[in-house]
Amino acid sequence: MAILRKIGRRFVLVLRRLLPRKDVTPTGGLAGKVARRDTLAMRLGNQQHSCTDDDDSPTNNDGSHMSDSEKTAIKTNLTRRLSQRPTKSELEQRNILPQESAEDRRSEREKVKRQLSRKLSMRPTVKELVERKVLINWHEYVEVYEVQNYDRRGDKPWTRLTPADKASIRKELNEFKKNEMEVHEESRHYTRYHKP
Repeated sequence: MAILRKIGRRFVLVLRRLLPRKDVTPTGGLAGKVARRDTLAMRLGNQQHSCTDDDDSPTNNDGSHMSDSEKTAIKTNLTRRLSQRPTKSELEQRNILPQESAEDRRSEREKVKRQLSRKLSMRPTVKELVERKVLINWHEYVEVYEVQNYDRRGDKPWTRLTPADKASIRKELNEFKKNEMEVHEESRHYTRYHKP
């Protein structure tokens, strides 16, 4: 129980350092949503605690200790979170935690090295591949020429489309889907038409 209290206190201290203060509002949209939805942040946001590193017990600005209800709320929250952690066997099944020892891993790596080196030693040469006509136009040397620098960016004509052009394209697509595109009669109602 004492260990859980100590973990709970440290957890609260870490949360207080990470959570935004009341006077600082989060600027981003996601940061604002997270700050609003985090119930523990809302509970702890109402309290302005300051704590020294040498003292493990969190204190208020006026020097009084946390109430028992706050402690039990934090304790139940931590207990719930600890109970949700996956076990060692689950982590091993998901390949997050390695099952074998360092010696087993080293022997497995050596086995893979031997298999790869054996496959590379049996690999055919370029001459054999040319004789078997696997490589048809194989050249030992490649000629390289110097070329002028030019703008390699492609033309993007869709950036110059006017709203009228876009509307006419959508209209043409809708007409094609309605009249020319072959669709099964029972699936015709699934055809997606663009807004004109």
